[in-house]
Amino acid sequence: MAFSAHSTALLEAKRRSGLSFAELGARLGQDEVWVASLLYGQASTAADQAEALLDALQLPQAERP
Repeated sequence: MAFSAHSTALLEAKRRSGLSFAELGARLGQDEVWVASLLYGQASTAADQAEALLDALQLPQAERP
């Protein structure tokens, strides 16, 4: 199964961060299933939640989708 470039970048950032979907969900105030569907491109979110996710993943500005 091929993922979009955005999903691939986000999943790689998640792997590097060492955070689980549950840990990311706790930081965002969301369920882990929602976080997983967001990273896999099956859900969308508001700009502020997206920014919070990128911050939690410590993704540098230059690498942000």
